[in-house]
Amino acid sequence: MLPAVLSLVSLVLLLTAFAAMPPGNPQLLVILVAAFTITAPCGVVASVSVDVVHPALRGAAISMAAVAQNLFGFAVGPLVVGAVSDTYGLRSALAVIPLFCGFAAVFFWLASGHYENDLSRVEAGTPHGAPAHAVGRWDRPVRRITERPTELTGDQAGSRKMSSASSPLKWSGV
Repeated sequence: MLPAVLSLVSLVLLLTAFAAMPPGNPQLLVILVAAFTITAPCGVVASVSVDVVHPALRGAAISMAAVAQNLFGFAVGPLVVGAVSDTYGLRSALAVIPLFCGFAAVFFWLASGHYENDLSRVEAGTPHGAPAHAVGRWDRPVRRITERPTELTGDQAGSRKMSSASSPLKWSGV
């Protein structure tokens, strides 16, 4: 919900700065505050991307989030603003930017409605699309490195030839 609110604040600040204020120091100050509110959700998006996927897929999830942010924001953004600027002028192009903050706010708000359910599925170990009451693991168990072991346990002792004397770390199943 916080990214949606920050996107709406960015929408108001940028509309004020580009559509209603004359150029000058007050406009620059409003743009600087908007720059903070428009980039603040990036950390939240990365965190949520990691939270709502199986631990084995977290690297892929954060990579996809980064690709989407860069592809739709940094790659397409300047092209759209440049095309609008060439057609209608720079002031009009800059006044169009806040509309994308409105789109972002809507999508952040829609996504926030799914967060709790997705997080509970990951914590329960059920894949996406499975009933919420389903019990079990996903395809492959996740292994975590823990601090100084005494010995390997159970099925891991047969699959891994590692002792506490040879390494300060051990593999443990989750």
